Amino acid sequence: MKWKNLKIGQKLAMGFGSILVLLAITGYVGFEGIQKVSHSLFVVGDEEAPLVDMAMEMKIALWASRNSMEEFKSASAALATDDRESLDSIAKEYTQTLEDFDRFADAILNGADFDDGMKVIKTDNKDLAALISQSEEVHNSRFQRAAEDMMTAGKELLDKKKVADQAMERMEAIYDEVYEDASSLEQMISTEITQRAVAANIQGEAKAILDEEVPLADLANELKIIMARTRLVLEEYVQTRELDSLDELEKEYAARLEEFDQDVVAILEGGVIEGRKVIATDNDGIRASVKEMDENHEDFQKRVSVLMESHREAIAQAVLAEKAMTNLDAAGEEADQMLSKVEALAGQEMFNAKVEGGIAKKTAIAVMIAVTIISILAGVI
Repeated sequence: MKWKNLKIGQKLAMGFGSILVLLAITGYVGFEGIQKVSHSLFVVGDEEAPLVDMAMEMKIALWASRNSMEEFKSASAALATDDRESLDSIAKEYTQTLEDFDRFADAILNGADFDDGMKVIKTDNKDLAALISQSEEVHNSRFQRAAEDMMTAGKELLDKKKVADQAMERMEAIYDEVYEDASSLEQMISTEITQRAVAANIQGEAKAILDEEVPLADLANELKIIMARTRLVLEEYVQTRELDSLDELEKEYAARLEEFDQDVVAILEGGVIEGRKVIATDNDGIRASVKEMDENHEDFQKRVSVLMESHREAIAQAVLAEKAMTNLDAAGEEADQMLSKVEALAGQEMFNAKVEGGIAKKTAIAVMIAVTIISILAGVI
């Protein structure tokens, strides 16, 4: 049937029918485009953007946890002051960061409404959810375990440090006593030299004084010098953190003890010190003073042994704390990298949504323009 043979009613029906079909296509394409653009806006604004925020908040909470542990480590260091209240405050802040991390992770996995009005929709991205679960596993097991080890080691380090400080105080007390004994001994020998020089025939006693008393006076002075050098070794010892250096200092300390004992024996029994003959003293007061000093010196050695042992234990404890902190940093870094991947995945979802929305917009516009032109032409024809 030819077009010219059709009745006007048929032509009008076909023309308007075609226009209606084209309008329906235009409406459908426009509606579909709007739906896709709306979905893209939803994905970008309501779904993925809050996830990115949550991942960033998790990273901030993780960073805050690591920072708290750094503060705890510094506060419990061997050279720090013993401040239990400070440690308790830091531990409380650390606990809060753990709660924040878990809350944000749960929001991504299960959705949540926050007090500030932010709404987080449960993620439907399996890869993203898997990364969050893995970061939680690293955070809850390795990171927190390392933090607990570090805090335990830090507290024990403070205890060791306290023992070392007490040992240092006791050593200093007995050191002062031994040093005073040596000073008194030197004074006693000097007094005896003066008395013998005044009371005796100076010509006959001069040689005896030179041979007997002067070497004793020199040894008494040498004992004071040895004690001072020993004190310097111990001061360096408690400031040292390297085990190899401690070994060398202990050898030097032992050498000082040997020198001290040699001089004491020479005063009491006589002998040869550095090529010089020493005659044993026959003064009962001096002998009693030397023996008392020697007893105090033995007590001094016992206290030094406690000091050295407690200092070594403190260093070993510090090594444990440092190792725990290293493990904590490693676990924190791993969790941080996972959260960075979460941000990247969410960002990719947002980018894909933007691309999809842009394509839908262009397609809808192109179809609507084409259909409009065809509709106009159909109407004209």
